[in-house]
Amino acid sequence: MNSHIQSSAGRPLGAGQVFPCRLNTPDLGFLDRAILLIHAPAECKGQLENKDVLYGLVATMEEMAVFSKYGAARCLTNMGNDLETWPVPLWSDWSRPSLVSLQDFEGSLTERVSVLATKNIVATLDSISRRLMLVISASALELIQQDLRRFPPASGPVGGNGFSSDLTRVTFLLDIDAGAQAYLTWRSGQKDPAIFNARPNPTSFHGCWITMSGIGANEVATIQEGIAAREDGIELKMRATTWERFYQALISKTPAVVPVGAETVQLSYA
Repeated sequence: MNSHIQSSAGRPLGAGQVFPCRLNTPDLGFLDRAILLIHAPAECKGQLENKDVLYGLVATMEEMAVFSKYGAARCLTNMGNDLETWPVPLWSDWSRPSLVSLQDFEGSLTERVSVLATKNIVATLDSISRRLMLVISASALELIQQDLRRFPPASGPVGGNGFSSDLTRVTFLLDIDAGAQAYLTWRSGQKDPAIFNARPNPTSFHGCWITMSGIGANEVATIQEGIAAREDGIELKMRATTWERFYQALISKTPAVVPVGAETVQLSYA
């Protein structure tokens, strides 16, 4: 399915879209299902001449709800992990039960904060260089910039960064990346994230979302700056001076390398 094919409403199809449908099956009768569209993973492209294609997966309505709320990465990597296919399910089985539901993520940080429904952002955390490589699309950057302006440097009530509590943060969704070595996976009840990997001993991993928060002046002595896994996402904890550098780079759309404690963020744009 080419990304430029027109949908029935005359609009171009795009990754991240969902299409509810009703299937008339020979053995189970009518089933309510949905088609989830993503950029086709390398494992699905095979001999296709046009590599810029979309991949449509038949999913249950519960899976569609997870896809719509939390994005393709959280929904489909969990499903791929359950089916033991990398990085997402590589076939559609309309008769199977749901693999994920909204209840699987109860208690998640993403349930308690505002999450931007961004698309076309790739983030890779390299465990050897301790560098987070963050590539942001133009459409996603506009949404992030709007949210960032709630927390201008040097004007906030806590630590000069505007973050007044742990639940006051900038959080946005990440895309599935064909070049990933491993993904973080998490569901309610897990203490720590698990690793879903394409090969043994991966040296980098991807998350399903990113969250950024500040370290207040009264927390500097007890909370360290840094970048770490949190559930199936990646968390950046920043002091006021670091937040100012990161903020200005994003607002001005300037490529930058920003140290965050012992780690580094390499910021670029697509």
